Amino acid sequence: MPIPDPPTFDPTARAAFRHWARVPLRYVDQDPLGHINNAALPMCLEQARVELIQPVLKAHAGPDADIVLARVTIDYLKEMSYPGTIEIGTRLTRLGTKSVATAHAAFMAGSEVCVGTAVCVLVLFDTRKRASIAPGPALRSALEGLMA
Repeated sequence: MPIPDPPTFDPTARAAFRHWARVPLRYVDQDPLGHINNAALPMCLEQARVELIQPVLKAHAGPDADIVLARVTIDYLKEMSYPGTIEIGTRLTRLGTKSVATAHAAFMAGSEVCVGTAVCVLVLFDTRKRASIAPGPALRSALEGLMA
């Protein structure tokens, strides 16, 4: 699978994103050092992706269509701590034949300081056939709309 092109925007700037998800940090997300464990951010990113893409899938793809994560690259930039809420900006950066790439930036709620960025590759998947699928015209058009 090819590595996604580097972003042509500042991935640490709030202004680079128009789709946002708010995800509360949980007490259990802390590690013995008292900050949010590195395993918590990927789950927050997943929540943001699901909030953006699932409504589009439900509206423009069949009942068996879903997405699976094929690749994720995360840069941890700042420490996060509990309690708090993370605000995650998400944008689609590439639409391939059977996959989409997303970029994410995570901020503590109300802060302009980016605590982490990520690039993900998602494969469109037929849950009944257990195989990757190409988006139909309606889904492709809707996904292209998310890239605008």
